Formats: sequence, C-alpha cells, structure tokens
Amino acid sequence: RLAIGDAEWLPSQNLAVRRHSLDAVGGFDEDLDAYEDVDLSRRLRAAGGRLIYEPAMVVEHEHRLGLRGLMTQHRGYGRGFVQLARKEPGWEQAARAPLSLAGWARALGLAMARPVRCAIEMPVASDRLLTLPAFYCREAAFLLGAASEARRTTSC
Repeated sequence: RLAIGDAEWLPSQNLAVRRHSLDAVGGFDEDLDAYEDVDLSRRLRAAGGRLIYEPAMVVEHEHRLGLRGLMTQHRGYGRGFVQLARKEPGWEQAARAPLSLAGWARALGLAMARPVRCAIEMPVASDRLLTLPAFYCREAAFLLGAASEARRTTSC
C-alpha cells in the first residue's frame, strides 16, 4: 500500500539503513513491543534523513501461520501502538490510541471498518467472505493488546 518514493515510515522487515544514520538516532527503541520501525522512521526523518520505498527491494521471511500466531502477533502490535502513542503524543496516529474515550471511539471504529476494507481489496471474490472472520480476529487481538497496555501503564 506504500507509494513508490518518499515515505513517512517503513516497516523494518525489509529496511536498509546506513549504520552511521542508525547510530546517530540511537537505533531501535528496544522498550517498544512493536512499532519500533515507526519510531525509528520518525527519528530518522527528524534528524534530516529521507526514507524511500523501493518495491524492487525484496526480502524473504517466514510468516506466522495459524490463527494463534496471528492473534499473538497483533496483541503485540496493540501493545506497541499504545507504547509509541505514549512516547510520542504528537504522532499523528496517537489520537486513535485507546488512551481516552475519544481514542477508544476511534480505535473501535477502525476495528469495525478496517476488516471490511481489507476484504474488499482482496482480488479473489470468494476469499473476501472467507477471510473476514480472520480480519476481525486480528482487530480484536490488536484491541486486546492495546487495552492491556493502556491499563498496565495507567495502573503503575
């Protein structure tokens, strides 16, 4: 879904960064459970760096298989999302973190709408209906992770 050329952030599963640039911004924030690539991208750009998406750069990696793996991965994404929203309250996505009533409303709205949008974008019509439950499970896992992190960090 990324446009070729300049990017706001890049996923780290296929990211090349010059060592001196990585060192200059302190590398990945290992305190984040996820979204460390978004955080790194933001810091690289703030330091004057430029991020470029190039689809010809390809890496092979192992995907999580099964619903349990998907749920575990997306719970972690939810936790990391809240952690980054707390770390960077000025981040444009922080407003949809479930840290307030308005944030919960945005997060729930997205959790209801995003699976339908993802299913619609699938090229094979029969796959759309079959994958919709998995898309909703993914969103539920994300919200559970976000909720547990929001609760954990506010109760300490």
